[in-house]
Amino acid sequence: RRSMSSHSKSFLTYLAYCLVPLLLLAALNYWNGIRIVDATLSAQAQSRLNSLSGEIDRRLQLERLDLSRTAQSKQLLHVISARQGGTPVSISPRDASIPSDLTLTLISVLKGKGHCFRLAVFDEARRSLVQVDRLENARGPDTFATTTGDPSLAPSPSTSAKREVQASINGTNMRFVVPIFASDQKAGSIVSDVNLDQLLTEASNVLNSDSAQYTFIAAVDPSSRIVYHTNKDIEGK
Repeated sequence: RRSMSSHSKSFLTYLAYCLVPLLLLAALNYWNGIRIVDATLSAQAQSRLNSLSGEIDRRLQLERLDLSRTAQSKQLLHVISARQGGTPVSISPRDASIPSDLTLTLISVLKGKGHCFRLAVFDEARRSLVQVDRLENARGPDTFATTTGDPSLAPSPSTSAKREVQASINGTNMRFVVPIFASDQKAGSIVSDVNLDQLLTEASNVLNSDSAQYTFIAAVDPSSRIVYHTNKDIEGK
């Protein structure tokens, strides 16, 4: 019996010496596997984030280019130049059924594939000339409202003085202030509001082109306010 007991203890001791390294090796392999998986998922997430940010930048750049072309349209320059020269210019702001060349030009921008829903034109003195808003209609074509403009949309003096396109976050919209030049002189500005929620929703479609899944997409402004979230209830927080 003593011999059997001694043999059992020796066997258990031997087994412990064998199992401990094996368990340590298994644990190391497990954690190494976890690290590899985390690194792979992190790389995939970064790649998808790069794709999304690239698509957003591309769409915003198209908005900028469209607005910059509008700022140099002959219809707009004619109105701005006439305003600078003190010549009265009728732009029929309250009669959308008989739009001027300028309002037609602005409406053509709002009808485009972008997400701009408001355009307002101001002269260099930040006085409103005309404003066009796109009114969405779920049951048919969108309509357009033409007014003399909302003075509160006028760019600030510091923004108005800039000679390059300015962009800022305004709630769930992005606001562009595009300079207008007539004869190489700063003559006014176009203020444009772009629906950031729509733009980000469409841009996020680039992430649905493969089999990978994502939990959510969020965009925050410089103050850390959520301006876009897959869960709409969180927006604005």
